[in-house]
Amino acid sequence: MSATALLVVDMVNPYDFEDADTVAAHAAGPVTRIAELIKRAEADDALIVYVNDNYGEWNASRDDLVWRALHGEHPELVQPIQPQHEYPFIWKPRHSAFHETALGYLLRATTSNASS
Repeated sequence: MSATALLVVDMVNPYDFEDADTVAAHAAGPVTRIAELIKRAEADDALIVYVNDNYGEWNASRDDLVWRALHGEHPELVQPIQPQHEYPFIWKPRHSAFHETALGYLLRATTSNASS
């Protein structure tokens, strides 16, 4: 595995929040670029990690969140970057992908393994 990681943060969501239509109206370009980055990361055998809010649903699984996003208001923004099961998926409880999550540990662990 490469020492490079691609983090996809807060992109798997059902777009059911206030101002979601405004966000969605500007998201197609970034989603296309993220999908291209995912393909490049796959080709380079880089670590791909999804970090997402759990929207306060602490018992929801990764599959639950993906299902809700794919059946939400803008599935066309989720489908191109839908997380595959082989990629780590980390819940974040608040606004930061790093604060009180396992992301830092995962990156340190995989980086040390990649450089060995």
